Amino acid sequence: MYSKSGAIVHAERVFLKSAEKNSVTYTNMILGYGQHGMGEKAIRLFHSMRELGINPDAITFVAVLSACSYSGLINEGLEIFERMESEYGIKPSTEHYACIVDMLGRVGRVVEAYDFAQKLGKEGNVSGIWGSLIAACKIHRNFELGKVVANKLLEMEGADRITGYHVLLSNIHAEEGNWEHVKNVREEMLERGLMKEVGCSWIDISGYANCFVSRDKSIPCVLRYINC
Repeated sequence: MYSKSGAIVHAERVFLKSAEKNSVTYTNMILGYGQHGMGEKAIRLFHSMRELGINPDAITFVAVLSACSYSGLINEGLEIFERMESEYGIKPSTEHYACIVDMLGRVGRVVEAYDFAQKLGKEGNVSGIWGSLIAACKIHRNFELGKVVANKLLEMEGADRITGYHVLLSNIHAEEGNWEHVKNVREEMLERGLMKEVGCSWIDISGYANCFVSRDKSIPCVLRYINC
């Protein structure tokens, strides 16, 4: 609870004072560290589990691999992944594979991430794996690979109904200045009945949460902040 709300110091205190620690409490703390960019702490806590005779489970590995991804600890993350099955007897699942693809993609190693996903074969035909890769391709401006990944995604059953993937492909074409392809993607979205959701922002004003979208002038108190 504390780590999810940003109070990582309080979460750490509760964890340290806990009389009975198990894989669940360790996993939650590792996850909290990861979400706050404390990847090295997450890794140290992960290794301390084994020293205390507490075996990590599959969810623990998702937590620590995610922590490595958020903090850019690629070598450490890959090493932990390699030891999953050989030392801990845990067969990687699609969630773990997605962590590796995300980890590599975040630091711009998109070709390596693509090769990793390709080698998974049918087991890797999951939108969660390829979805993070297309986002990484856009961020790191590897547009050619991004289009390959996008087309693969849109061939997957179910993924072709996810608006976000179409929007990412459209944005990649826009970044290239290929407006004809942008138009084609948008037309395909209309044919499928897909609409881009309007993004919104939440801000706290005088103790009250307020939601508004871009250029929203319907809330008087927000106008004062916009005009500042």
